Amino acid sequence: MKGIFKVNFMWIVGIAVSMIAVSCDSGNLPNPYDVTIDSAVNAKMAKRQVENAAKNDSILNALAVARADSMANAARHFAPTVKDSTTEALTR
Repeated sequence: MKGIFKVNFMWIVGIAVSMIAVSCDSGNLPNPYDVTIDSAVNAKMAKRQVENAAKNDSILNALAVARADSMANAARHFAPTVKDSTTEALTR
């Protein structure tokens, strides 16, 4: 009986060790194809970020110019007239 138990126990330990070894080795090494895809995707994303930043900068600049033009027009048309003493003396 002791011999059968020892053989069965060794089989169970051997199976457990082999399962642990297989599960540990499966995910440790990166697939070279996946690394290539990741680097290509990262390059595309970096390019799009630069393009979007440039587009956003041009939009913000256009909005700033429009706002400055609007403020200049408002200041020109709605500026209060200031009468100083020289203007009053000339009009009398």
